[in-house]
Amino acid sequence: MAHGYPDYGLAAALQNIYAIVDLGELAARLGAVSVFSRAGSTLFQDTFDSGLGKWSIGKGSANVHADVKVGLGILDAVCADLVIDAAGASYVGLDCVRAFPYTTPVGLEASFWPANDVSYVRLTLRTERLTWYGLIQAFYYIGDGKVTIAGPDSVEHVLGYLPPGGLTNEWITMKVTADLLAGKGKLLRVNSYSYDLSGYTDLRVNMAFMLDVMRWNIYAFGPGAPVGHCYVEDVVVTINEP
Repeated sequence: MAHGYPDYGLAAALQNIYAIVDLGELAARLGAVSVFSRAGSTLFQDTFDSGLGKWSIGKGSANVHADVKVGLGILDAVCADLVIDAAGASYVGLDCVRAFPYTTPVGLEASFWPANDVSYVRLTLRTERLTWYGLIQAFYYIGDGKVTIAGPDSVEHVLGYLPPGGLTNEWITMKVTADLLAGKGKLLRVNSYSYDLSGYTDLRVNMAFMLDVMRWNIYAFGPGAPVGHCYVEDVVVTINEP
């Protein structure tokens, strides 16, 4: 491709000056999903434009489901909709699994909009090795903006509060990074606020597995009265985090 001309143009390049200009033009045309944090190398991303086919749906009861909404995402785009119906308190979420990456630390980023009747949202990075599994879990509470991290004792530890308190009907972006092999947290970002996780380790349990895999999920919990909705957008999983 000649510099400054599209791939389908008639002009031919005389010499190679910019080796990645093709990819640069593609990125400019399509736009990048990693708009919150550019750290790390992208392993997985989903804007839900193609539906929920990359995910399995985790349900706490029969009165929950996940769907795709058009026009409610960031910039009126497509988003996932986690729905807790009116039958009672429960939870619903999106789960994904891949082969365990060769390099860590890893990051999990997601944007979510707790529209109504959602109590809190949880992001989880789960490591499954042949003889054990480990969990790094971060929480955001809608009512007061509380940000917590689960410790190795399964107890949530308060990291801070997102001013001006719990944000409802607003997009919130969270990114949690951790060294999964070492079982140690690194950093949690919630919007423009950062919380150091270096003093926290994962919840580790001895259990036998057939394969080494990494799982990640985004869950919404709520009272289901009358109906809870949590919209989810721009999920990015990264490796080689600093």
